[in-house]
Amino acid sequence: LCKVPYDPKLMVYTVCDPGDVVFSLVYFQLHGKEIRIIDAEEFYSPSMEHIYTQIIQKPYKYAKHFLPFDASVTQLATGMSIIAQLRKLGLKDIYSGPDGDGLPQQSSKMEGIKLVQSAFYGIWIDESLEKKVLEPLSNYAPKFSETRHTYSSEPEHNWASHMSDAIR
Repeated sequence: LCKVPYDPKLMVYTVCDPGDVVFSLVYFQLHGKEIRIIDAEEFYSPSMEHIYTQIIQKPYKYAKHFLPFDASVTQLATGMSIIAQLRKLGLKDIYSGPDGDGLPQQSSKMEGIKLVQSAFYGIWIDESLEKKVLEPLSNYAPKFSETRHTYSSEPEHNWASHMSDAIR
């Protein structure tokens, strides 16, 4: 946690978690083995037009926009997937994976958590994002079963889930 300013010499990547109500969006840059998280936002019940506008209003030069596998699912309300809606609005460089359906699904959330933990030494988070990014990551924890007195293999779905899932 330190000052991690936007470096205009480096391209920016985005990754998101488009939940049913909360849409989490993380902006990062890569420099060597460093992952520099420079910005993050959460939106409550946003339209895809709002997300698109927020992304393009930033002064960043984008390399890729990563969306999860479920962003390729057709939504009943719009008849289009999130990926298709953002493309229709004009968002370019959306990573759609080898099958055109976003990032591959991880076999479990815990697999993704372990991957983030193993890479954490190389992740630099701007100090202004402590509450938006670091607090959710710190509170992304397995559910505790009072009856079994054990922790589950999946994290509890709570206020920390969306931002943590975006990073995962």
